[in-house]
Amino acid sequence: MLYWHWWVLMGILLIIEIFTLTMFFLFFAISALLLGVIMWFYPELPINWQLLLAGVFALGSMLLGCFFLKKRKQKNNVQLDVNDRLGRYIGKIVVITQRSHSGVAKAKIGDTEWRVLVEDAKVGDEVEILEVQSTSFVARKVSV
Repeated sequence: MLYWHWWVLMGILLIIEIFTLTMFFLFFAISALLLGVIMWFYPELPINWQLLLAGVFALGSMLLGCFFLKKRKQKNNVQLDVNDRLGRYIGKIVVITQRSHSGVAKAKIGDTEWRVLVEDAKVGDEVEILEVQSTSFVARKVSV
């Protein structure tokens, strides 16, 4: 195969990659690009060597891709609270609006009044939200 055959194959693989969004064909496209460059300089390379190099380059690009993507995933593994309405309030200080009865008080958080599990809280006390249990917040009094 000539160098431009490999580059055409690379283009086809990239088009397939664009439509599938799997990142599977991308590695084979990288392999075809590298092999096209090699064939540019060594056009007499036998087909069996071309296929062997294509496999080696594909495997190598997959391993490198997995290594860098895994490292990137670990680096960007930030906990998002997009769909965790209650979780975003952890660590916030809120004011109790209804007195505590057997450890359950109420506090206005945002535009909603929520159940807060806190010991001996009075109206006006500030509490810090520690965690979420079901649809209630667990909190502790803030010492002033």
